[in-house]
Amino acid sequence: MSIDYGRNWQPGMEWIIIDREAVLGFDDEPAKSSFYKMFKRTVQSVKNSLQLNDEKTWGKHTASDLNQGESDYCDFGDELDFLAIGPNKQLVCIELKHGSYTSGIYAFLIEAEGKKVFYSGDFRAHGRKSILFDSFVNQPPRGIDMLLMEGTMLQRDNSDFPTEESVETTIATVLSAQDNISFLISLSQNIDRIVSAFRACKRTGKILVIDLYTAWVLEQMRQVTNNVPTIDWEHIKVAFDKTRANVLMGRDNRAMFGSFVDRAIRNRVTGSELTGNPHKYLMLLNISSGRLIKKFALQEKPVTVIYSQWQGYLNQVEGAVGNNKAAADMREMKAAMIPGVTFLYAHTSGHATVADLQHFAAALKPNKLVPIHTEYGSLYKDHFENVLEIADGETVEVQ
Repeated sequence: MSIDYGRNWQPGMEWIIIDREAVLGFDDEPAKSSFYKMFKRTVQSVKNSLQLNDEKTWGKHTASDLNQGESDYCDFGDELDFLAIGPNKQLVCIELKHGSYTSGIYAFLIEAEGKKVFYSGDFRAHGRKSILFDSFVNQPPRGIDMLLMEGTMLQRDNSDFPTEESVETTIATVLSAQDNISFLISLSQNIDRIVSAFRACKRTGKILVIDLYTAWVLEQMRQVTNNVPTIDWEHIKVAFDKTRANVLMGRDNRAMFGSFVDRAIRNRVTGSELTGNPHKYLMLLNISSGRLIKKFALQEKPVTVIYSQWQGYLNQVEGAVGNNKAAADMREMKAAMIPGVTFLYAHTSGHATVADLQHFAAALKPNKLVPIHTEYGSLYKDHFENVLEIADGETVEVQ
């Protein structure tokens, strides 16, 4: 449906929200370029204005930037993440940050028929890009009729590791004392956590080992920032696995991956290097990597598994046979059932704490606040004002 609306939209049609990952269809490249030109100009104009007014927050502008709003140039890809189009109605997309520090988490300000609805998305205020949260609450949108706000952390505690810096310090402490390899269990898309791991390795003279998929994720981040480590940086190496290496080396794929292939090969770490000097390395793995971890486990020189994501992923889930099996080894490691493995938890949430949710709600001052993305909607009234709890499937008119 989104392809059809993107290709055939005309002024006067009803608006539609288009998912940010939808692909719009065009007859050819010139048609695509023409369609996006007006959006690119608008984005560049807004960017120029923000940089001129607040260089510290939005980055330094250059003379060439000031002319880009009148050209086809824009410093992001060929596609834009606009999410709705329609006459006399708006959908404003405001980027916040989930724990992963990627550009995939958004809040929406929806304006229609004289009403404003704000959707918070998943966010947090204690990540490495906390400046985005601070900037937002200092200059929030006004006149919000209804706020749809997440509450994942309503009954969870984040005090053991309140910031990414606290996670980084714990990782560095482990690395400075290790006699064997350590493993970090986290997600490849959690860029904040990878930065924390990299900084810990740099502090202790160790090397962060990532797989090809993670290396490619970091490669894509280079399009939007130079502050995220990549495989060309010191203290990072790439471990090749057969499946992903076959994809990377495939004749039909070399053009897509470009110079990344040769750079990955140059920065590769071999199995013999890992087993020969395991104390030099911290390896990023996923929750199902128990078999690999056990290969390095020695009772006289235990490996340390730093579990750095939500512990709920370790729980047995009825009917989820695949997930339960994947996490089985990790559950045994947590229970100290595998010799030669020390299990350590070090994670700060990717969601806002109750205090930050209260700060967020107080800044927006909505007429009504609706609980979403939470198991504890009934408790919102204990923490927030003007709460309206809505049941799944219930229709409510914005007043």
